[in-house]
Amino acid sequence: MKKLNWPNALTTIRLLLTIPLVYFITTDQAYNAFTVMILALITELDGTVARKTNTASKFGKLYDPLVDGTFLGVGWLTLLYLGKIPLAPLAIFIITYLISLAIILKIYKIKKDVKITPLMKFSGLVASFMLVFGVFEAGFLIYYMFIAIVFALMVLYTIINQYREILNTN
Repeated sequence: MKKLNWPNALTTIRLLLTIPLVYFITTDQAYNAFTVMILALITELDGTVARKTNTASKFGKLYDPLVDGTFLGVGWLTLLYLGKIPLAPLAIFIITYLISLAIILKIYKIKKDVKITPLMKFSGLVASFMLVFGVFEAGFLIYYMFIAIVFALMVLYTIINQYREILNTN
């Protein structure tokens, strides 16, 4: 299947939105940064478009979570650089995400598909709000970050179980 299609174009738009996101965060334009986040959220329809148009691809299934992580990660690191988000919980969250991503890549090598659960989707939404709350410097951000870490750990547990099941069947 070809790599250039509408769903992957939506994913690429989300990747490109990282540039104005960083600009608006660094120039303290919270509402413009929020607008960019809303646009990025709209591009999250890439998976739905892929399924509805029968254009889902192995490339897209890997590209989408990598771009999600890039968009959010660059946003979080920008907030960290500006001192608007604390290092320790962010580091725990990012390490958990990277471990999950590494296991997902191992699963793709073996099985070529990862079962995306509602928990995984919800956890991504929780992670996105961590960026929103950081941009607006919400006083409860630190507590929310710990909630996001709990969800990230639950996702990691789910992914590890998928990996174990694959290893047990091979």
